[in-house]
Amino acid sequence: MSQTLERAIAIAATAHEGQVDKGGSPYILHPLKVMLRVNTLEERIVAVLHDVVEDCGISLDDLR
Repeated sequence: MSQTLERAIAIAATAHEGQVDKGGSPYILHPLKVMLRVNTLEERIVAVLHDVVEDCGISLDDLR
């Protein structure tokens, strides 16, 4: 696993800490499942971070 992907997962885990989905499962499982459905490194990074930008008040500039 690349260091960039590891960092993206860590950012997502921190951003989604304490959040749960409608079924009561930890929310981080959703972006991780999306990440596993795509192929390239870039797609995986985007997948795991997509709700960080949409729902957690973190901007694309913050991620850069």
